[in-house]
Amino acid sequence: MIAKIKENAKRALAGNWGKAIAILLILFAVSMLFVFFEALFYWIFQFTGQTGPVLSLDFIPPDYPLLSQARTIRLAPQLVSLASMACGLLVLSPLSLGVTQWYYRAVGGETADASAVFQFFSQKGLYFKSVWYHVQITVRSFLWGVLLFAPGFVLFALCSYYLERPGENENLQLTALSFGLVLSCVLLVLCTLVLILVLLRYFLTPYYLVHRPELTVSQAIQLSIRGTREQKGNLLLFGLSFLPWMLLGLLVVPLLYVLPYLMASRALYAKVLITREERREPEETAEEG
Repeated sequence: MIAKIKENAKRALAGNWGKAIAILLILFAVSMLFVFFEALFYWIFQFTGQTGPVLSLDFIPPDYPLLSQARTIRLAPQLVSLASMACGLLVLSPLSLGVTQWYYRAVGGETADASAVFQFFSQKGLYFKSVWYHVQITVRSFLWGVLLFAPGFVLFALCSYYLERPGENENLQLTALSFGLVLSCVLLVLCTLVLILVLLRYFLTPYYLVHRPELTVSQAIQLSIRGTREQKGNLLLFGLSFLPWMLLGLLVVPLLYVLPYLMASRALYAKVLITREERREPEETAEEG
């Protein structure tokens, strides 16, 4: 099925490559604008030597191997980063959802100008829904990441800490701590895979929001979780199938081909899953009746 989806995605882009590249360049230009201004402020801070107030974290031991460099935080650069992230959220959220909508319609045979990616700026309800969607997904991803990675990071930090403080039986301690470090690395790798599978539950959320604009973000998330419950393995294989293309995209210019191809394939896969789920709903309702 994956090969067929990718083939049909190419066909859907056959008459839309110019628009797809224009949309990609718009998204890239807006994203780089925030990067440029953030870098400019950092340069100004370094050039003038004004880093603003400093927050001292005295509770961190000065000789702690992992966090000794984080005992002081310069607030001005951090505030600039937070402001850049907030502005990016307010601008890129509706823009990215507009891009999602354009691809979703393109693979469905609809035609639209590249300017259609700005549609989520046109209505207050759509705008705030797009921002709230990205806030929800970011918070959920962060909480899942903390939950899954906390044991591995704690074990790694403890082993690193005691590795610098040999005890009486140094050889035995070194062996135990080395085993702990290896175990923590294995845990982190496994948790990364689990986190990817968990986050794949939200794959359909943006597509449900553009497919059925009347849905709330929470409703779209629940429908996405239900629609991907038997598809996470296939979605993972689908993403891995683009890995060679993404490596090729490191040459920069091929990104103008790879990214539209990827986004069109994702949109078509989402359309297939959503259509399948909508066909299943009447059957489940009939069985319950």
